[in-house]
Amino acid sequence: MTDSAITKKSKRSIWIPLLVLITLAACATAGYSYWRMQQEPSSAAAKAEAPPPPAPVFYPLDTFTVNLGDADRVLYVGVT
Repeated sequence: MTDSAITKKSKRSIWIPLLVLITLAACATAGYSYWRMQQEPSSAAAKAEAPPPPAPVFYPLDTFTVNLGDADRVLYVGVT
């Protein structure tokens, strides 16, 4: 065998276990994250209830004018 064939084969044999290791690490991280996320909502809900939302605030809005595309086109808007 030539030196280039030996080098090519050894590089290939390094990449396969490295890719398998990276894939397993990614799967383990995703599984752990999913497991932690499933535990968190039940403990957070038991600790405290959400405060009631504040009452909405309404303000009167006066009639206003909107200029449309042409110079002589105008729209008067009144919201109640």
